[in-house]
Amino acid sequence: MTPLSKNHTLIQQRPIPLVANPEEYSQAIALSSTTYQLLGVLGPGLAGSIAAFVGTRQVFFLDGITFLIASILIMTLPKRLIVNRNEQKAKTIGKTLQDIKIGTMSLFHDCDLRYALAMQLVAALSGAAILVNTVGYVQGTLALSKIEYGWVMASFGIGATLASVGLGNFNQKYKQTLLTSIGAIIITIAMLPVNWGNLNILLLLWLIAGIGQPLVNVPTQTLIANKIAIEFQGRVYGAHFAWSHLWWAFSYPLAGWMGSNLSNSYFFYSGIIGVVFLILIHLIFK
Repeated sequence: MTPLSKNHTLIQQRPIPLVANPEEYSQAIALSSTTYQLLGVLGPGLAGSIAAFVGTRQVFFLDGITFLIASILIMTLPKRLIVNRNEQKAKTIGKTLQDIKIGTMSLFHDCDLRYALAMQLVAALSGAAILVNTVGYVQGTLALSKIEYGWVMASFGIGATLASVGLGNFNQKYKQTLLTSIGAIIITIAMLPVNWGNLNILLLLWLIAGIGQPLVNVPTQTLIANKIAIEFQGRVYGAHFAWSHLWWAFSYPLAGWMGSNLSNSYFFYSGIIGVVFLILIHLIFK
């Protein structure tokens, strides 16, 4: 999951504690993730099909209509989800920094949230390697086309969708930190054999890696919803957004450097780095 998609996901999931009962948080967050992942897989193909029939310009027109429909639906939201700007205090830099500080302290004060946030670092390391280096591996090392690259990334999205659907049914039965651990292990292990596989192996491994991403991200959101009081959740979600994006800010340049300097073994070394971080995080936080 990229930083931009994480931003959309956080915006979608932030209101969930306001409209769902505590026992419904897991299913609601998983359903939100499922919807986003499924649309991410189906959207490009649907847009391409429409463009083939009506032309590219008309696709943008139709997309504008969808935004209009979305704005109308937003107006139907419960009143408690609509922000009254007249009641909000003006945001100053000092107030913003104070909110970030409070949110960060809340994140790191709870051992489960600390651990889940650290697991997101592991997921970011592998996720960045996938997003940065897959295109080079498919079109360079495997000497395939953009079509096969699309298949590979669709496989990753399908894995994420399947995991999100599964979390909606099983999320409450298992400890959230266990799920984040499993997700981080899955996506890390999926990295190790990639550089020695063909297209079919890559499709399978990216399906597995896609399963790992929601297993880290969705339980983390559930932990925040379950453990943080509603009046502080906005600050904590904001702090979580900032820290998780810091992980990606570290992971993207590392993935780019490895793709440029480690020949055809960059995925393997990404997996090794992930394994090292998994061990260190487990020793420090558990």
